[in-house]
Amino acid sequence: MFNGEFMEKIEFLSLAQLKSEADRCLYCEEKPCKEACPVDCSPADFIMAVKNLKNSDFKRSAKIIMSSNPLGGVCGAVCPDWFCVKACSRNLFDKPIEIPSVQATIIQKARELNVMPKFDKAEKNGKKIAIIGSGPAGLSAGAVMAQLGYEVDIYEKEKKLGGAINLIPDERLPKNVLSKDIEFIKSLGEIKFISKEIKDPKSLLSKYDAVIVSAGVDKQIRLNIKNEDKGIDGLLFLKDIKKYKLKNRRVAVIGGGAVAADCAMQALRNGALKAEIFTRKNIGDIQLPKKELADIIYRGININGRSRIAEIVIDKGKIKGI
Repeated sequence: MFNGEFMEKIEFLSLAQLKSEADRCLYCEEKPCKEACPVDCSPADFIMAVKNLKNSDFKRSAKIIMSSNPLGGVCGAVCPDWFCVKACSRNLFDKPIEIPSVQATIIQKARELNVMPKFDKAEKNGKKIAIIGSGPAGLSAGAVMAQLGYEVDIYEKEKKLGGAINLIPDERLPKNVLSKDIEFIKSLGEIKFISKEIKDPKSLLSKYDAVIVSAGVDKQIRLNIKNEDKGIDGLLFLKDIKKYKLKNRRVAVIGGGAVAADCAMQALRNGALKAEIFTRKNIGDIQLPKKELADIIYRGININGRSRIAEIVIDKGKIKGI
């Protein structure tokens, strides 16, 4: 078991490292990195824009990022490596450019230099939109609609804005990165956040021209195994981890994705003696960025692939195994 300190995973590059990565960009005519991006952001363009590392370069580069992705800071910190990084042409020569780290550094540096871009607010079109949920989908929808001239009300039942983004551990996503992105989104137009749970979206149509439902997923898929109710849902665990007594406990995590990985790492950070992951997938098929997968192994978290859990074993009211 690893007993050392846990380091933050978010990687802000030094100026020398940023320059080195930018100089490696081939600025491909077809821009495969842009084609691979789910939000159509162009790494080739924002990398070329920042090459000279002047204040104006950081401003121009940040503008390219934020014009395509209003959560540019968040995505730079946690975007996985199977989109733009996998598509990078440098894969054919040596190794891909560390695009997420480059993006995170550009946004961070632009904020430090106080040169984050400011976008003109669109002329109001006289229409009003309601959005249910302030997670990444809801925030992004709000940003887009505001830029089209709509007045936007975003309803959120939780105390914090950001939805599932808030469940990402601070070691991977410091919360000030999210809060700064939300501030940017608020600056794009007439956007108001309302703390209220909406159970019937259709009821809002009486006072809004349209309703966008982006409520996310509150409940996880059930395994339908014996004594499943004795376990803890991963999302609930991450939401309020201090609630659980983990010191010197052995923790089994069932699942093979980002939530499972965060649960295992957070268990160790909060005093667990051991954490193991059990997944139906082969280890090579687990959909985690290479760095996160390597960190899990480095921390001594065993991954039991091709495992199907049939039961949580209970003895005298206490969990004894699986």
